[in-house]
Amino acid sequence: MKPAPLRALALLTTGLLAGAFGYGAANLIPTFHRVPLQMRLEFHTELMRNNSISMQLIMAAAALSCLVLAVVRKGRDRVLAAAATVLVVGSFLITRLGNVPINHKINAWALVLQPHFVM
Repeated sequence: MKPAPLRALALLTTGLLAGAFGYGAANLIPTFHRVPLQMRLEFHTELMRNNSISMQLIMAAAALSCLVLAVVRKGRDRVLAAAATVLVVGSFLITRLGNVPINHKINAWALVLQPHFVM
């Protein structure tokens, strides 16, 4: 693959990843604090169900494209692409080892706190 399309792919995927994390930090997290707990837990459960596939694909594409770019480029471009690879892999590890177990606990809380209707 030529460096220009590869660079564009690396920029696109890392930009999508940063945008997803930024949107969550700027919009979702503050909103969670302003809604009832049960609504928050139910929304969080569904959001994580949808995010699991898309975020993993974006992270994989970002890591792979940055890694390949680090291999094929030289000098400053190589250093920047390698640093981007490390950061993407770091975000994956934090997500996989930190967020995923937390999300599983939140899913369990949502089930426990669901209102039980007796007819």
